[in-house]
Amino acid sequence: MLILLFILGHLIADYPLQSDRLVKKKQSGTMGVFQHVGIHLITYVVLVIVSIFLGLIEFNVIIIFYLFIICLLHLLTDLIKEKLNNRIVKCSNLSPHQISMRLTLLYISDQLIHIFSIVAFAILLFEDYNSLPNKLIDFVTARETIELNFQTKIIGTLIILLTNTYFFGHLIGKMLSEFRPTNKIIETSIEGSFTSSNTNLRYEGFSELNIETQLDKYVTKAEDDVKLNKKISFISDSPPKAGMWIGVLERNLILILCVSNNLSSIGFLIAMKALTRFKQFDDKSFSEYYLIGTMLSVILGITAGFVMNFIWG
Repeated sequence: MLILLFILGHLIADYPLQSDRLVKKKQSGTMGVFQHVGIHLITYVVLVIVSIFLGLIEFNVIIIFYLFIICLLHLLTDLIKEKLNNRIVKCSNLSPHQISMRLTLLYISDQLIHIFSIVAFAILLFEDYNSLPNKLIDFVTARETIELNFQTKIIGTLIILLTNTYFFGHLIGKMLSEFRPTNKIIETSIEGSFTSSNTNLRYEGFSELNIETQLDKYVTKAEDDVKLNKKISFISDSPPKAGMWIGVLERNLILILCVSNNLSSIGFLIAMKALTRFKQFDDKSFSEYYLIGTMLSVILGITAGFVMNFIWG
């Protein structure tokens, strides 16, 4: 139970309680890292106090020692991670693909180290680790003998929801960073029939504002009459973080569909999502970005759904 509580606290402090401003502060100096670890400490203390009050765990002085050890390890891990992160970003010898992959691996490694620290020190301080091999064998080979109480199921559910909402979202974002399209205009074409081969057509560009009034910047120079049709499609940016929240809803809806054994409805969900981006599929870079992101989101959402099914049996 204590391990699950600290994993839950870690996820709460690392995602919902870590603002974008704090992330930038961590990247610019060590004070941000200390502030972040302080939030972890407060979160752990609150969860421990509430759990003791509810009778989920019994008070033990070793818990205080365990709490400070976990926070200290988190501090050291994050200091190293931020230095490596800045070094990777500033390295001019790496391609965008290499930067993206290294940042992704660093992100995964950072989270695994935090979780491993929580589990390992809990086992060393509170468990009889000589019996762990037998417990592990029982867990893997005899699923039907494992009985989780209601409180454990609730905490496990919260962990899965936070993982599916935040951890997977950040993971997909880092993996897709090199594929993210930057162009907003997906179609720019000139169509027409010209009566003179001496026609000189040039495009002087336009700004994003008042686009309708600036189409006359397509200028023609010709001795004879020219018939010209001008066609342009302009795609404006989505609201900030709209794509992120669409992904969050998508993965959690997939999780719900998995829990309710309604996997066939996932196809309808993906089709509905595609309708909102239909016109942008003319842009090859965007369509590839969308396809990879959707496939990753579906895979991770289904994975979370199967884990949830395992928890609730």
